[in-house]
Amino acid sequence: MQLEIYQQETERLARDLQAMLDSARQRLLAAQSLSPLEQAGVLHALQVLTENAIGKAKLLIKQSGQSVPVSA
Repeated sequence: MQLEIYQQETERLARDLQAMLDSARQRLLAAQSLSPLEQAGVLHALQVLTENAIGKAKLLIKQSGQSVPVSA
């Protein structure tokens, strides 16, 4: 996949997940609790964002000609 397309897709994903996390944050600041399903969604969003960042880092390391670590 071309780096530009990959970058665009990961940015879109990050924006979408950030909007969801912002919504959850606003509810929590308003002293509203999240349902178990919403809590699971927040955890999933954080996991996907972390994996997204690791994937980007590995791609950039690989493109720079360095060896990519097996463990993130």
